[in-house]
Parts: sequence; C-alpha cells; structure tokens
Amino acid sequence: MISKIKLYNFRSYHLHEATFSNSGTVIVGPNGTGKTNLLEAVYVALRGSSFRGSLSDCMTLNAPQTIVHLEGDFGERRIKLDSISGKINKEFIINDNKSKALTRKNRLACRFV
Repeated sequence: MISKIKLYNFRSYHLHEATFSNSGTVIVGPNGTGKTNLLEAVYVALRGSSFRGSLSDCMTLNAPQTIVHLEGDFGERRIKLDSISGKINKEFIINDNKSKALTRKNRLACRFV
C-alpha cells in the first residue's frame, strides 16, 4: 500500500507531498487540477515509464530535474529524471541496499541502489 508521495517538478506539481490513509483515499477535483498527474507519478515511480507519453513530458517546463519519491509497505522508491542536453537520464533509488547500473543506447541510465 502506498503511504506517501513527494513530487518535485513533476508536470503541474512544482513541490508537493501527499499522504494516503491506510483505510483508503479518494482523489477528487475539477478538471485540470492534477488528479491524473498524481496517478501518473505513482506509475512512473513504479514502472520507470509514463502511460501518457515520454518521460520528458513529465518534467515541468525548463526544469533541470524531476523527482518522484514514493513510500509504502514495499519500502521506498525514488526516480530522478535529469535533462541534460535534451536527453533524459533516469535514476531509480530503491531501499534494498543493492546497486546495479543499466545503460541503453547511451541515452538511458538507471542505477538501482
């Protein structure tokens, strides 16, 4: 179960933290207030990809870095997206104390810590 999410420069969220109840959470609001963006942030933190487009679309315009930090009964996961020269570098941080680096076509780098 997800207990907390922290967002930094993720789509419409510049700096945001949300805590979720163990008994359930309902996300409601008018169109355009960020409900889908919040769900997409959870998806990005868990899967490392976006369900609506590219990861660069998830970054706030002109932001050099985007961070999604997710906490729950699974531990902690964080994904950091850095935009360098128009390329996206991904870094996953998972609390299992193991480190593993992955690179694909010199465009994508993931480090599991």
